[in-house]
Amino acid sequence: MNEMLNTKVTPYLKQRWSFLSTDERGVVTIENVPVDALAQKYGTPLFVMVESEIRSRLQRFKKAFSYQKMKVQYATKCNSNLEILKIVNNEKVDIDASSVGEIMLALLADFKPDQITFTNLYKSEQDIMFAAKLGINAITIDSAEELERVESVGEKMGLKINIFLRFNPFIEYKDYTSKYHQYGIPITMAEQVIDKAATSQYVKITGLHFHGGYVNHSKVYFLAAEKLVKLAAYIKKKYDITVKSIDLGGGIPFDEQYEQTFTPEDFGNEFSTYFEELVKKYELEMPTLIFEPGKFIVMNAGIAIMKVISRKELVDKNLVVVDGSCYSVLPDIFAAHATYDIVPVTKLNDTN
Repeated sequence: MNEMLNTKVTPYLKQRWSFLSTDERGVVTIENVPVDALAQKYGTPLFVMVESEIRSRLQRFKKAFSYQKMKVQYATKCNSNLEILKIVNNEKVDIDASSVGEIMLALLADFKPDQITFTNLYKSEQDIMFAAKLGINAITIDSAEELERVESVGEKMGLKINIFLRFNPFIEYKDYTSKYHQYGIPITMAEQVIDKAATSQYVKITGLHFHGGYVNHSKVYFLAAEKLVKLAAYIKKKYDITVKSIDLGGGIPFDEQYEQTFTPEDFGNEFSTYFEELVKKYELEMPTLIFEPGKFIVMNAGIAIMKVISRKELVDKNLVVVDGSCYSVLPDIFAAHATYDIVPVTKLNDTN
């Protein structure tokens, strides 16, 4: 990579965006295509996503784990662009959908219904009917109330609907805690909810789920796996139901600012060994292990190109106004608590 880009702009740019370089004019190129040529052809603001980077990250994630019954599901909510979903499908990765719209997009990208899991905080009766009639892999249950709603739909349709039970295991590790997460059934209600689902005529427990969230220590996944495998053993012993899938959700860190706390490669093989030994300890059949990376796949796989349209010299700072606002291109920095790296992509040779 061009040395100026690496040292004068940000010291971590090469690691984060390996597809960026500069030409002799000091203009950033994306896989050797100058950004000013892209802006001239397509206009600004413009999102550019790099297919090779998306594929590389999907492949990296799959290869990081040695566990034989491993399944990766792309968290569609992170970027549901149809072309990206087609890439995901081509890489033999399944879909975690958070809405009926995302399920429809997955179908348009040629995913089969049994490659799709439906996970969010709330699903209407119509949503549940649509997913159940389609025959998706499973509907993730996020609350006791939602279990009742899915049961009701199953009764009306005369179906036994496959479900994952999503639990909040109240994990605490260093500065991470799930105790205040809105996602998942509180672990204190586990036996009550499991009993209702296990004895129902209209739902079938096929998996257990942990949301994850923004996980900054890989140890969190070890702790969550232990909690869910214990629940799977309880379900097997009391109801003779085999839990076929353990889903540890998303939250794998993406490169942000100056560091990434851990990568899939940092813990994948160790976790695979641990998980297999854990399942054997509780004398269970080896379940399918699921992770749902989203931000890790797409967050650093593209950039937004915007044009400076005016400059303002204020009392103690200078401002530039661009043609991509918080409402059309980037989430509001105050609402999302997000930070963005800004690079003058056509003036990297300008020492000023």
